[in-house]
Amino acid sequence: MHSVASVISFLTVLPVSAGTLEGAARHMYLFPAVGLLVGAAAGAVGAALSLIDPIIGGLGVVISVMVLTGLHHADGLADFADGLMAGPRKALRAMRDSSTGTAGTVATALSVAALAGFSFSSGGGWSLLVAIAISEMFAKMCIVAVAAL
Repeated sequence: MHSVASVISFLTVLPVSAGTLEGAARHMYLFPAVGLLVGAAAGAVGAALSLIDPIIGGLGVVISVMVLTGLHHADGLADFADGLMAGPRKALRAMRDSSTGTAGTVATALSVAALAGFSFSSGGGWSLLVAIAISEMFAKMCIVAVAAL
């Protein structure tokens, strides 16, 4: 059970017994399952809100993903983008800098816009729930694949 708790505590802000970073790394194979759960929860919120209006449903997905994940990995995306723009010699310094640069801001904004656009275009309802659940699962599968490489 500690393996699941480590992964859930790493990928979300859900109040589970504190896991360790080492535990999350050791049990990365569980990332897609947690992603599926996060996506299903966010997709369910979006599907319900899309009954009011598809745009409200899409915003519900974006807000739900942000709240459930606590924007944990948005900071990593921003740091990565800043590092890419700084070039190989200055990348680590740019990534360690606590302020977010232009590249990080743009990357984060594009990520949120892509999620929102994807959510808006899904048509809402059941298809939105399925689309978000699968996309979150595949996003976590990509993390595992990159770590394996």
